[in-house]
Amino acid sequence: MVSPGATVIWGATVMLAVAIVLGLVVGGCAAEVGEDVLPTPLSELQKLQASLPIQPYVNVIVVSFDALRADALGLYGYPRNTSPTLDDFGRESVVFDRAYTVAPVTPTSFASAFTGLLPTRVFHAWDLKYRDTLAHRFAEAGYKTAAFLNNIQLTEERHFNTGFGVYEALNVADETVVEKSLAWLQENQGEKVFTWIHFISPHSPYDRREMAADLYDSTYAGKFLDTTGHTFDTDDPREIERIRELYDGEVFYADALFDQLIQGLREAGFLESSVIVVTSDHGEEFKEHGGWQHDRLTEEHVHVPLIIRHPTIREPLRTPVLASNLDFLPTFLSLAGIDHDAQVDGRDLVQITDEPDWLVGVSMTGSRDRWLSMRNGHHKLIQTCLPEPAQRLFDLEADPEERHDLSSELPDVTRELYRDLGNILGGEPCAVMLAAVRGVEPTVGLSPESIEILESLGYLGN
Repeated sequence: MVSPGATVIWGATVMLAVAIVLGLVVGGCAAEVGEDVLPTPLSELQKLQASLPIQPYVNVIVVSFDALRADALGLYGYPRNTSPTLDDFGRESVVFDRAYTVAPVTPTSFASAFTGLLPTRVFHAWDLKYRDTLAHRFAEAGYKTAAFLNNIQLTEERHFNTGFGVYEALNVADETVVEKSLAWLQENQGEKVFTWIHFISPHSPYDRREMAADLYDSTYAGKFLDTTGHTFDTDDPREIERIRELYDGEVFYADALFDQLIQGLREAGFLESSVIVVTSDHGEEFKEHGGWQHDRLTEEHVHVPLIIRHPTIREPLRTPVLASNLDFLPTFLSLAGIDHDAQVDGRDLVQITDEPDWLVGVSMTGSRDRWLSMRNGHHKLIQTCLPEPAQRLFDLEADPEERHDLSSELPDVTRELYRDLGNILGGEPCAVMLAAVRGVEPTVGLSPESIEILESLGYLGN
């Protein structure tokens, strides 16, 4: 989360104590005059912080799914039965209704999630330059750290391994990720652990999964019968519907993987001793704005699930507090009681005292255009930098599907958001973003083996 001013950090316990004291004072005065007094309603931030208390040295386990948009899950309102296990998990967790990735492509999304900083600051020339990462902070606090990430884009050659004692950027079946993760956790029972587990599902290719047969139209016999392949395109409404069916099946498969993982965590004793976070690196588009897959900044690309289960949680919570993966570093450290003075773009959700509604988006490593976005309250600016500069402004409250461009009707709002974007990025917005990747190919620094794998997966040469 990006705020135009400095972040002010107060302890959640201090906030709650003040609220309690004020309640007692008011209650005492009321008792003297014989009046009934209703308790002061807790703010959304107080509710959030009460559900996510600081617990020194708690284990932190992050589980992410590649290309999982929030509204593909039942707990985010999807009517199809794609996510029974995740839905159940959400019923005993804190669910963020407004959670976003700062970047809709895997490397830049993880760059921000691992550092709490915008990718324009830390991901230069396809390399993670920043070394004071989330894993580094946990390691310094005495944690065993490990990552099992099933996306070769996150290769060590790009330095995503910084701070992890064990790091594997994989290109395997997702079941192997479950096995490797649980094996490492079982080996480290009794240790303080921070681990990140990333599944490639439901990323393309969307393959037909027999376990999800109920989600497919059995009469379909077209070109996407069994798979979409890595890249695909169509304008035919029935083909678009079929592609979404296959994606839904991949979400169902991802949910089954999560069930296997949760059962293993329970058997190993980690379920009740760990903060467990479920999220995604970015969403996915199905022609809502004329495109496929991901790398743009409209809502379907950037709205992601964020579900946090705390081992001491008593009441589940749905929160409207705006959150992003920029918030992970300060928030996860606070949850574990680890002191930090992180000067980051994100917010510590455990200890913030205000609710700024600012959010920046950066799409600088996709295969097509280059975009930035700036959100303030219900207004959102999308700035196209390449191939041709252009601006679009949306009112997310009145137009959540981002259909009606208001930039010509509200030029003052458009200019103000662009100015705020420049203040946050530290220069002319497009110039700052393009400087981070200009003239540098995504193959820089990679071995021939890594390049071959990326080409085979459709990440290069598009």
